[in-house]
Amino acid sequence: YFSGPLPPYHGPARHMSSEEDAASRRVNEWIRQQDIMTRELRLSRNQLVRVPPRAFDLVNIKKLCLDNNLLESVSEAIGQLAQLEELHLNNNCLVALPEPIGRLSRLQKLCVGYNQLQALPEGLMGCTALQYLFLEFNQLEALPPSLHGLARLQCLNVGHNRLGKLPSTLGQLTSLTELFVEGNDLEELPEGLEGLRRLTAVNLNSNRFAKLPSGLMHLRLKRLSCNNNRIQAFPPQL
Repeated sequence: YFSGPLPPYHGPARHMSSEEDAASRRVNEWIRQQDIMTRELRLSRNQLVRVPPRAFDLVNIKKLCLDNNLLESVSEAIGQLAQLEELHLNNNCLVALPEPIGRLSRLQKLCVGYNQLQALPEGLMGCTALQYLFLEFNQLEALPPSLHGLARLQCLNVGHNRLGKLPSTLGQLTSLTELFVEGNDLEELPEGLEGLRRLTAVNLNSNRFAKLPSGLMHLRLKRLSCNNNRIQAFPPQL
């Protein structure tokens, strides 16, 4: 994968500087030389402000890593990578994800933590193979009600966002084993959590819970964290 040094970054800009443009062309040229059968592409820890267009020509790629760059957006061409199973976009400057991401029907792991996402595209619910969804440290104020369409989801991390409530359909994610919602503005969890029989770990730290959500009492949790809330007493059955 590409690991050569890129030109120094001189601050955010709406348009690429000549140095950034040259770096992008260099990365594109390198990708162009790769075999179309390439399965994994790692471009993390560079200074990319956009995904190199040539990356979308690697139609057999299964893992794409773009963590720790300066990406402000992801092209709709991402939907062309039909074989993609893992997409890593942590630590960038993304404010949105493109709708065509929902075409990634084989995507199992999506990491978009430490960005500036304000909402999730409805198209994301087309990623029906998704098992791990990491959205921590963004600016999300709500999750789509259609979240329950991700029936294979095992781990959901939406910690440190701006969520005031979670969708009522959360209890339909019956494959869920880990739920991280710490660092939000939650006062309660939706009803129906008793149906999450596989759930073993829940993090509710740093929210506004005045009492422990009753739905959790029916689960066989191995890890439950409720630090820094407003809980005055715990139910006797705990």
